[in-house]
Amino acid sequence: MNTPRNEHDLPAALRMQLRALHAAQEPGRDLWPGIAARLAEQPPAQAQGPAPSSSGRWRGLPRMLCLAAVLALALGLGWQLRPGDQPPAPAAVSPAPASDMIGPATGAPLVVVAEAMTREYRGALRELPAPRPATPGYSSLLELDANAAAVREALAQDPDAVFLLQRLQHIHARRLALTRQLASA
Repeated sequence: MNTPRNEHDLPAALRMQLRALHAAQEPGRDLWPGIAARLAEQPPAQAQGPAPSSSGRWRGLPRMLCLAAVLALALGLGWQLRPGDQPPAPAAVSPAPASDMIGPATGAPLVVVAEAMTREYRGALRELPAPRPATPGYSSLLELDANAAAVREALAQDPDAVFLLQRLQHIHARRLALTRQLASA
C-alpha cells in the first residue's frame, strides 16, 4: 500500500531540485520571428471543405442496415415462395388495400423502404393458401394486420424512425409465419 510522503521525509537536496521545477523559465531568445518566417515560406493551404467527422460518417448506417435487412427479407421471401406445383388460393383475410400505404410519397428513404417491404409482404401473402376464418389462430392474423396498419400510420407521422421500420418488418415476418403455420394445419 502506498503511504503518503511528507515533504520533510525527502532529503534537502531533492526538495531543492523539486522546487526549482516549479519556477517558470523564459527561453533564451524570442522564438516568434523564426516561427513567422517558416509560416511565410509554406505555400498557402488549398481551400478544402470541412474534414468528415467520425459521427457524420456513421450517421447513415442505421438506414443502410434497414435497407440491407429489407432486401434480405425480400430475397428470402422470394426464395421461399417461388412458384410451386399448386396455384395460389384466394386470400380470405385480405391484406390491407393499396390505399392503406404509408401516405403520399414523401421521398423519405425509410418510407420508400417501408412501402417496398409492404408490397413484397402482400405479394408473399398472395402466394400462400388463405386460412379459413374458423381457424383457431385467425384472430391473431387480424390483430397482426391491425398492428401493421398502426405502425405504417406512425411511420407516416415520423418518417425517420428506424425502429418503426424494424417493427413493421417484424410484424410482417410474424404474419407470414403464422399464415404458413395455419395453412399447413
